[in-house]
Amino acid sequence: MTSAKSFVIGPDILKEMIARLEFFKIQPKAIVVLGFDEKYGADLIRERYPQAEIHCNNFPDGKKVDLIVSNLDLPFVADVGNLFVQWQELLNANGLLMLSSLGPDTLQELAGFPLPEFKDMHDIGDALVHARFADPVLDIERVELIYSDPNKLMEEMKVIFTEDPGPISFTQDKVELSFEIIYAHAWTVPVKPQQNPNEEIRIPLSMLKSTIKNM
Repeated sequence: MTSAKSFVIGPDILKEMIARLEFFKIQPKAIVVLGFDEKYGADLIRERYPQAEIHCNNFPDGKKVDLIVSNLDLPFVADVGNLFVQWQELLNANGLLMLSSLGPDTLQELAGFPLPEFKDMHDIGDALVHARFADPVLDIERVELIYSDPNKLMEEMKVIFTEDPGPISFTQDKVELSFEIIYAHAWTVPVKPQQNPNEEIRIPLSMLKSTIKNM
């Protein structure tokens, strides 16, 4: 997803993700916000980290970042594993990835319409581990929206459809749409200092004496 888009539940999901940053002791200097309602997300993040350099839907050239916030990108990505590998390479050591997605229980009421692939929470977690992210944590929130106007439903859902579904008509007065929202965060692994093969290893004499006595 390269262009700025807004989705009816996008801002609320961003609020929840960014509120969770309170639990992490981080002070990111460079941040990238991706996906739906990214400018709104950037404004929220700027309030929390006013000194940070924030980029919307693009990465700074030749520089890594400390925090990636991705809002509802994954349903529109064919190879999530490859995307996670790319993000891993664009994050500094001890960098944080926060993302949201939509699970397979999303919009079941619109089965048959041209919807993207809503990936399962466990598949997302496995892909994070395979991309060498550490300590992934995932959870689910379920939300329901009620529509009495098919035009309003069409207007708000059109950014989700993968193609024009044509006219939508209701067989009842109201339609209730369900969303399975997946939240996840994971870390990049700290860089371990490499040992110099020519470096001397010093063993205390007392340890050698103790070892000889026990032989």
